[in-house]
Amino acid sequence: MLAAPDDLLLRQQLEMLDSLERHIRELDEKIALEGKGDEAVGCLSSIPGIGPILGNVIATEIDGIERFGLSEQLSAYAGLIPTTSSSGDKTYHGRLVSGCNKWLRWALVEAAWVAVGCDAYFGGLYRHHRSRGKKANTAIMITARRMCQIIFCVLHEKRPYQARPWSRNVPGCSRQRRTERVA
Repeated sequence: MLAAPDDLLLRQQLEMLDSLERHIRELDEKIALEGKGDEAVGCLSSIPGIGPILGNVIATEIDGIERFGLSEQLSAYAGLIPTTSSSGDKTYHGRLVSGCNKWLRWALVEAAWVAVGCDAYFGGLYRHHRSRGKKANTAIMITARRMCQIIFCVLHEKRPYQARPWSRNVPGCSRQRRTERVA
């Protein structure tokens, strides 16, 4: 037992913590209920690392996958591609694009951090780039970009995510889309 003023303060803070946790649970339930009616949120929630909250954020920020013809366009909108400058025979890839949807980039990076810890595919992709000497933030951005490409495919084809084992040679949906458009 604590002394009189400390005991009172501790009990008040514990009551406040319980109240906050109850409000958070209520809001989580409300967000999950609102997302159940949205087909995009359902598809997004099937991707590892994306739950009902991030699924709602991503679906809201994308605002209809029909706006994007290729996964590269969605990745650029999310700010997950580097800037490129060329002169003569030299090409330089710099920092990530700054003029982007910052909420979408934030949600994808948060989802990528969760996914590398709970999914073999995303974890393998992250570890592969770390073993190549990439810094943690660079590797997670690469993982978030791949997740963005997968999101494009899942939303465009209106189907849930299908897990695959990690392999360096798994073709991306964007390549398939590009060849389909050319043919």
